[in-house]
Amino acid sequence: MVIYRGFKKGIALIEIVIGLTIISTALVIILSNYKSHLTAAINNTSTVKATFLTEETFEAIRFLRDYSWSQNIVSLTENTEYYLYWNGSMWAGTNVPQNIDGFIRFFKLLPVYRDNFDRITDSGGTLDVNTKKVEVTLSWSVGSATTTKIFSTYITNLFNN
Repeated sequence: MVIYRGFKKGIALIEIVIGLTIISTALVIILSNYKSHLTAAINNTSTVKATFLTEETFEAIRFLRDYSWSQNIVSLTENTEYYLYWNGSMWAGTNVPQNIDGFIRFFKLLPVYRDNFDRITDSGGTLDVNTKKVEVTLSWSVGSATTTKIFSTYITNLFNN
């Protein structure tokens, strides 16, 4: 039986090449996953900011309601876009768009109607003067596209003021 000892050196070289290929492939996979996670995190930042701005808008409108329903809510024209701004001492609505870190937000107050069972209805029914639907629209740019989200809730004349 003849044994060739020269093949052992060639096999070591093949093992090194295969090992480097495995390491390189793993590194490429790790870096591409990192890039996709980083992109998702950056895009999520806008969504988080939008969520906070929406919540701030609802809180500001509740503040206006609590301060004076007749002065701050009833005095606003229904189905008109209002932009919130802080005037130094309290929130106020204006017709002038307010840009907040690339976000534009506005709200509308809409009338609320109730059916015979005192449930809110979309059509018909009796006007409820002590309830308003608040519709908040928030928009921002993502790349070359604009993202727009619309949220709504109801407020009532809780303190009869």
